[in-house]
Amino acid sequence: MPKIFLTSQHDYVFNLDDAKFNNLCLEVENRKCTKMFGSYDFEKLASHYGRIPICPQCGNDKPYKDGKDKNGYQRFRCKCGCRFNLLTNSILSSVKTSLPQWFSMIKLMSYNVPLDLIAEQIGVHHNTALLMRRKLFETVNSWQSKIQLQGVVFIDEIYTFDSERPKNHFGKNIRGINKNKCCIFLAIDQYKHMIMFLVGRGMPTSKRIKDVLLPHLTPGAVLRIVHDGLHAHSKAIIKLGVEDEIHKSAVKDKETLQAMLLINSFCSWVHRYLSRFTGMDTDYLQDYLNWFVYLFRCKQQNEIWPRDERILRHILLATTTLKRKDVPIKREKGRRIIKHKKGWKPKKKKTV
Repeated sequence: MPKIFLTSQHDYVFNLDDAKFNNLCLEVENRKCTKMFGSYDFEKLASHYGRIPICPQCGNDKPYKDGKDKNGYQRFRCKCGCRFNLLTNSILSSVKTSLPQWFSMIKLMSYNVPLDLIAEQIGVHHNTALLMRRKLFETVNSWQSKIQLQGVVFIDEIYTFDSERPKNHFGKNIRGINKNKCCIFLAIDQYKHMIMFLVGRGMPTSKRIKDVLLPHLTPGAVLRIVHDGLHAHSKAIIKLGVEDEIHKSAVKDKETLQAMLLINSFCSWVHRYLSRFTGMDTDYLQDYLNWFVYLFRCKQQNEIWPRDERILRHILLATTTLKRKDVPIKREKGRRIIKHKKGWKPKKKKTV
């Protein structure tokens, strides 16, 4: 076993009490953030990235300064009388978590780790970690609306089990494609630009395919569409006016496998990604798909722009808000509420 060499600060660190040691750890994390981003403060970092104060009521972008608030942030006042700060219209407004905690959460989220592990690593409650994840998802919900596919486009569908419809443990379960499975439509072009949308349960209809696919295809920029010959694809292809190339999924020859390699790999990536979030509420499935598409784009350009810094900048410049009270509580579906008349009493069981 190699010898452990002690630094000159060993005795100083080990002689600290718990309170001073925790403060020292906090300052170390702040110094790491300062070295990476230039600051450990949300307001200074947002100003560094180019965020400007905008009135949340009237949208005026030329307010005047109005002192400091209780947290020490610069306060602004608009002509309409609204008072706000630089982070008011963002997901970081009035947060109690620090920048090092958010940075650690972003790094863990980029590896798609479970929520309990995130809460343990950054030192927050499970509900706080869940709220942070919801806030992060809220900033990328509109990301896919900007994506345009070009060249050769591959389309397909995958099916995942719907958590809202539990399995039948006392009888036979329905096999194959049925209403108990969620259908996810996937499209990717030759440049690996991708989109993913939840299009309902069971077999998709041509209208749903057309509604999610056509806004991301520019006429003249798409050469052809490669698919498995599903009838629901035909209307979107005819309306776009491009040629299609059909490769049946049941055929396993070398030419078909080579032609569908990209879309089949894409489907495998998504299946592996969703398997990490077992028991996920289906109401939030689209949020997880949006995050996958955004994260894939960040990883593609990681050499040009570091992934974690790009996500942090995106959060600081986003103009979406989400409070804890705005997060909907999971609905009790299928629960039947019975209202009895006034003065009603349950019948007593007869004893034998």
